[in-house]
Order: sequence, then structure tokens, then C-alpha cells
Amino acid sequence: MPEVKFKLKSNGEHAIGQGVFGVPTLIVDGHLFWGFDSTSLITDFLANPRLFDSSAMKRIEFLPGDEKGNY
Repeated sequence: MPEVKFKLKSNGEHAIGQGVFGVPTLIVDGHLFWGFDSTSLITDFLANPRLFDSSAMKRIEFLPGDEKGNY
């Protein structure tokens, strides 16, 4: 079982390095989607990958938060 523990730890560290901080989390084309409530947003993004190019969507990338990105 040491190999399973190693893989679990390695996967967890990789996820944290990618910015994962909630579950479920998906990374699609470099965009991080987390939480069950983001499922419809993922579906919209898959149907229209340019969805995040709009000025309204770009604005939410810069909402205020602390140094860890918490809002």
C-alpha cells in the first residue's frame, strides 16, 4: 500500500499546484471549475469556449480577495 499512499499524496500536491481548493474540481482548457454549482457553467463553456472572452467574464477574474484568492 505504500505506492497507493505515494500516488494519493502526489496527486494531491499536483492538484494544489494547479489551484484546486474545492471538490469537485475540473480543469478544462486551463480554466478551473470547482464546486457542484459550476456544472452548468462547464456545460456552457464546452458549448462555447469563447464564453470567457467577454468583458463581463473577464471582470470576474479580478474580483477582490485576499492573497490566497479567498473571496
